[in-house]
Order: sequence, then C-alpha cells, then structure tokens
Amino acid sequence: RGFSPLLPLSLVGRMQTESEELDKFLGAARSGIDNGDVEFALKICKNAASFVADPRIPITTGLAYKAAGKSVDAMCCYRASLTMGMGVNGSPPTRQTVDQASKLLAECAAELNL
Repeated sequence: RGFSPLLPLSLVGRMQTESEELDKFLGAARSGIDNGDVEFALKICKNAASFVADPRIPITTGLAYKAAGKSVDAMCCYRASLTMGMGVNGSPPTRQTVDQASKLLAECAAELNL
C-alpha cells in the first residue's frame, strides 16, 4: 500500500494502525459536520492534527469551517492540504486526496469570486 520496502515491518504496521485510527477520527468529524455539530468536528480535527500530519485532516477541517460559513478559513485548510508532502502512512497524498482538496479549493474560490 505505498510503503517503502526499506522500512522495518514493525514501523509499517504502526503506520497502518495510525492510518486506520485517523480514518475513524475523520469519519466521526464528517459525521459531526453532517449532523450540524461543527464545533465537535473542529475539535476532532485539531486533536488529530496534534498527533499526526496527514493531508486529510486539513480537508476535513476545511469542510467543518465551510459548514460554519467560514469560507476563507476553509480555503486556507484546502490549500494547506495541497502543500503536505506526506500522509500518516509515510507515502505521498493519494491522487484522490489531492483532487478533493483542489476541487474544494476551486469551489470556495468560485463562491467568493476570487
């Protein structure tokens, strides 16, 4: 799954576990957004960001800011996601992650007529 063959297997296993845990946290944050609890979603994202660096975190944070009506903050998050060179699993962001951040950034810019 995109891991370097030079990494020890114990490290690869830990990175996979961290990635799976992050997926759960971000799923809970998206659920909060979907249910109108933006503050809950932002807390989850901030907590996740304090432990790992992954471009999916600022995307989800941006979705929360967008739901709160803070489009400029959302744009900053989407842009930050595009500048991250590596995710929690130690590999570059997936094409899906990059495409999602680019699309969300373009949509926000269009809404603000930038």
